[in-house]
Amino acid sequence: MSNTRTVRRVTRIINPTDLIRATTGASVIVAPDPSDLGVNGVVRADANISIQAFNYQIGVNQGQVADCFELAPLIGLAAKCKNFLVNHVNPGPNGSLIFAVVYNGKPAEVEVDDKINFSYYAHTEAAGQDDFAAVIEKLFAFLRSSADTMADLNYGWPAEFWAYFGVPAVSVAPTDTATIVKALRSSNQIVTACTGSQAGPDPVVTGHAYAVLELSADGETITTQNPWGNQTPGGNPQQNFALANFPTDFDAGAVIATVPASAPPTAVTPTKIPPMMKVAPSRPAAIEFIHNSIPSNLKAGENFTFGVTVKNVGWGNAGQELVNSGTLPLRGGQIPSIQYLRVGTVNFNGIAPGAGTYTVKMQATENGVAFGPVLERTVTVTAATVAPTPAVAPAEPKPVIKPPVVIPPVVTPVVKPVVAPEITVKSVSVSLSDGRVIVLQ
Repeated sequence: MSNTRTVRRVTRIINPTDLIRATTGASVIVAPDPSDLGVNGVVRADANISIQAFNYQIGVNQGQVADCFELAPLIGLAAKCKNFLVNHVNPGPNGSLIFAVVYNGKPAEVEVDDKINFSYYAHTEAAGQDDFAAVIEKLFAFLRSSADTMADLNYGWPAEFWAYFGVPAVSVAPTDTATIVKALRSSNQIVTACTGSQAGPDPVVTGHAYAVLELSADGETITTQNPWGNQTPGGNPQQNFALANFPTDFDAGAVIATVPASAPPTAVTPTKIPPMMKVAPSRPAAIEFIHNSIPSNLKAGENFTFGVTVKNVGWGNAGQELVNSGTLPLRGGQIPSIQYLRVGTVNFNGIAPGAGTYTVKMQATENGVAFGPVLERTVTVTAATVAPTPAVAPAEPKPVIKPPVVIPPVVTPVVKPVVAPEITVKSVSVSLSDGRVIVLQ
């Protein structure tokens, strides 16, 4: 035992019939706080923590550690067999809790204090509610690694949770829905469903564990709870899925634990962790591709843009980039700062090259080191279609427009009447044929 873990005798056991009996000479191991408990957020004490007040429906929000494989079984246990938890936890001094568990392959009692980091690690959904999940998460950190850090909680398989309490558990193939249905209809079997790397027909999170709470009366629908709490996409941690979709929704399978009558735990061998649920400690950084809008067809010379939505499931938020090793020329790729277990979109743009088949092959890098899955897509670029120039009809000659002939108006001259002058006749002489002359006056 390391020198960071002290052991003391406890003379007051509240429920000796269901814990390691004091008469056996067993001692209580005092678990120190994980060294990184206060690295992010603020640590505070909560002296009112109790398993009796723990409400699994609002009492679990996973926070920033990838320990869904432990919190999902905890939800299922609290929902179906809470008495088992009650009988394996006792109040300790100064607000601490004492757990009856398996430690180093032997039954033991481990004391965990009430100092929690409400803002970063597992916590309840609302202030004032019971923070039991935060304390039990510290217990898991102590049991899982001699380093005793919260970071050691990242990634695992649900059978490990049951091994802590000496409960036998088996892994079941996702296609074995008959066994899953039987367990859901039993009174003491807890089902935890796990997703793999492929997205199913329903909106489940890849690489994740869900508590399966119940089966509908008609046997067609399961009700699950996501340990993300109100951070679940859509905001509601409890979701209903068709049982028929179980093999594709939860393609990593399920773990079924058979909870015995309350008794001191006995050592069991944990189920081997499937590779898809475990990340090598030397490369804890991980990423998930959630969605992308990479076009499948482009025209040569076309300007294009698209986004790739990723989820941070392990990287350190510094110097991440999506690097394309495919043949389609792209610009962009810098991953924005994304909190652990949150999503963000990486944007790309480019100009489509000449006609042909090209590839997009992306993988995340952190400070130049590649990690995580590879996203591959094929893009077909077709030649740009040049529309034929339409025939242009010859222009019709423009008509010659002559200026209009201006016919001057006929002006009728004004003829003034000639006025004869007045003549006054005083006498007229008329000559006759016989030579006579007649004068008229």
